[in-house]
Amino acid sequence: MSVPPVGHWTLLGPTGPARTVHWWSPPAPEVPLPEAAGTLRAALHDAVGVRTAGPGTVSADLSGGMDSTTLCFVAAAEGADLLTYHVEPLDRANEDARWARLAAERLTDARHLTVPSQGASSWFDLPVSDGHLGEGPLPWHGGRTHLEGLAHTVAEHGSRTHLTGLGGDELFGIMPSILWSLAHRHPLRSLPVLRRYQLLNRWGLFAMARGLTDRTGFAQAVGGAADTLTCSRPPAGRLALGWSIDPRMPPWATPDTVDTVRRLLRETAETAPVPLDPDRFRHRVLESLVLEGSTVRQLGRYTEPYGVTWEAPFLDDRVVEAALSVRVEDRAVPGRFKPLLTAAMRGLVPDALLDRPDKGEFSAEMFRGLNDNKRRLRELCADLRAADRGLVDAGALREALTRPVPDARHLGPFQNTLACESWLRTLASAPAAHSGGGSR
Repeated sequence: MSVPPVGHWTLLGPTGPARTVHWWSPPAPEVPLPEAAGTLRAALHDAVGVRTAGPGTVSADLSGGMDSTTLCFVAAAEGADLLTYHVEPLDRANEDARWARLAAERLTDARHLTVPSQGASSWFDLPVSDGHLGEGPLPWHGGRTHLEGLAHTVAEHGSRTHLTGLGGDELFGIMPSILWSLAHRHPLRSLPVLRRYQLLNRWGLFAMARGLTDRTGFAQAVGGAADTLTCSRPPAGRLALGWSIDPRMPPWATPDTVDTVRRLLRETAETAPVPLDPDRFRHRVLESLVLEGSTVRQLGRYTEPYGVTWEAPFLDDRVVEAALSVRVEDRAVPGRFKPLLTAAMRGLVPDALLDRPDKGEFSAEMFRGLNDNKRRLRELCADLRAADRGLVDAGALREALTRPVPDARHLGPFQNTLACESWLRTLASAPAAHSGGGSR
């Protein structure tokens, strides 16, 4: 039985084969900002309220970012016995700690936990077997140790439900492809916004024009991704305004692995796949939300042993629908950060917090995690399950681990490789499946 497409579920009747049933489609982006903000506010109260109803403590991330801050204030308004959880960032230039303190001062009825940066669980500091076969390699594998430490701590303080702001960036932020959508929806009206982003990113006019006028279809883009798998960066003169982030294979992937991925991409393109939405930007939003939903589902298994459920209210259907209903042009308002969310929370979250102009950056934690564990990871290269299966060149991976990493973008391939290795080790240690018979 295959996994049903997004927006479908599988119907298993008493007789006959299983069939898929279409139950959900994204709303059209036609609602003005003020109206969409009101709908979003009601949906968020419902999503948080259903998770905080009843006795007992509810914990929530309070990173200092707008998404987690919003959920904390909504939970407080719903009357929750609230416990906030904040991990101090390693980078002293990261303003999240200051904004988290300001929010905590306004949440007068809540209790607040702050974990010093030295005591925070480190990225890459985790077992090499993840203990769950589940759905394949864990998307957020590097954050698993952090999440287990969080669950242990909040459980000790009485929490059985923890709220996370996952999904907020995708729903309320912007991605480069929004510029393509704006240019095709309102070519003239969008010119000032397009010019602003062109200057901010120092894009050449030719590259900008080429990206905005590109009409590559979704299936064609899937097939075309096969041609750039081993490129270290986007081709010259090409902006990332497409249907998705172009996949890249790490330098330690074997030629057979690269060839297999190329073949699968081209075979998929030949089946004429359809996007999650006809609009590029909205397709990327939905694609990201599907990944976030999978992440919440999989990582929730690691908080369950502590008696804590990990909840993401932003991923509720009604919240997603409210966010997707707003006009695309109302998402990219010059000088305003996440305009839909700020409009929805105005009057509940203090203006000083809603008017924060920036966002925290956490690559310092990832760099520390990699540096602290480089020796262990190099030792792991001597016994890689991925190398045994011909997927990875262990020597090339070991060599990559000895070189400096220029920026955070180069950390992702290490995380993904470790996630696959952990899953393969779990697969190898799992009990063999029986072909039939036995008790059930």
